[in-house]
Amino acid sequence: MSDTLGNLISRLAQTNIELWHEEDKARVQDDLQVASAKRNIDKLNQKRNDLIERIDEEFRGIVARETATGKAKGAKRG
Repeated sequence: MSDTLGNLISRLAQTNIELWHEEDKARVQDDLQVASAKRNIDKLNQKRNDLIERIDEEFRGIVARETATGKAKGAKRG
């Protein structure tokens, strides 16, 4: 699976949806179901944080490449 910025954002959106569903499962009276949901919430939060870090890295890379390209184009003009 490609780690393009768009793909990473799509995966983040899907993870957020999964997280919201797990949070709903944690709002019941059954302690075992709540405990299971809380463990899944922890895993999904970690996945979410990892995706946000990857999005930040990809975005910084795009900005750096565009900045370098812009400087190179400006140097050719001047």
